[in-house]
Amino acid sequence: MATYNGERFLEEQLASLAGQTHLPRELVICDDGSTDRTADIVTEFARSAPFAVRFVRNEMRLGYAENFFKAARLCQSEAIAYCDQDDVWLPRKLEVCVRRLAEPGVLAVVHDARVVNAELHPVGRFLRTGRKPWVRRARFPDTGTQWGQGTQGFRIVFRREILPAAEVGRPPDANAPDQPMTHDEWAHWRALWLGTVAFVREPLALYRQHEANVAGAPRTLTVARLARGALASDYRQQAHMARQYVDYLVGPGGGFPAAPRAVRFYQELARMLDRRADIYEAMVAGQSRGRTITRFLVLALGGAYLRASRPRFGLVALAKDLMFAMVGQGAIERAASGQAKTAGG
Repeated sequence: MATYNGERFLEEQLASLAGQTHLPRELVICDDGSTDRTADIVTEFARSAPFAVRFVRNEMRLGYAENFFKAARLCQSEAIAYCDQDDVWLPRKLEVCVRRLAEPGVLAVVHDARVVNAELHPVGRFLRTGRKPWVRRARFPDTGTQWGQGTQGFRIVFRREILPAAEVGRPPDANAPDQPMTHDEWAHWRALWLGTVAFVREPLALYRQHEANVAGAPRTLTVARLARGALASDYRQQAHMARQYVDYLVGPGGGFPAAPRAVRFYQELARMLDRRADIYEAMVAGQSRGRTITRFLVLALGGAYLRASRPRFGLVALAKDLMFAMVGQGAIERAASGQAKTAGG
């Protein structure tokens, strides 16, 4: 667990850990300089906790991702679960995840969660892993998971062997390319490439949404959201990041069994992203609608969106690019602007 000024919700989370049907062997908490009652709450909990509690106070601020990595490296167990300070674990979380993690080849388990408000009242939304219990083998990651995205840290339980070596660093983070990959993205990314991730279709935690969340629940897809991030420069940047992944994988940080396969994956992904950027550059350059659609069809017929054996963008990207190619970027942006004004009253 990584803590920072967590007094508001921390007691509820700690109580949910003590209420697990499969108790953790230990709880390692790294605090990143809290100035509230966080330390007192942890100290009081440790007195009666049914497992060992280790509380470490950082001498200097690390930030939430590095703080989680530090806590994980201090753990003694082979199975590690990231724990946010403001959520609530449902009683069977560890029982279910540890059982799935014991299956051959499984390096990480990701479970569903129910989204709740600050008072733990359901808001009618779930964070889903899929339509039914399933296991994904990491031959070719999907859109999002190719960068390590696709799950939040509190939903994942993993084997400590996939922790990064501190001396070799990590590839770029998908949401902040100038920063290294975050703790949760790393766990998901490494597990997908090195072995198997088991996905559990059962809500095993309450994901609390409040005004101080570091990262909130994903929002509903709208035309406005589709219109954002629809610039050629965005896809050029993603292509550049894919090549940075290649550089990482062929360097000292990428020395793991799946590296050659991963290198080929990201090399092809970079080429696909450049071709996707070409579609949007054609629009901006005022090329004919037919020429833009032709560029899209070449990419689509090549399997860039839906194929199962190589990198793919997915259905949302297919709908987005087709819409832009058919209607034009200006029309979509105007529709998004109108929608935003309507939403704002």
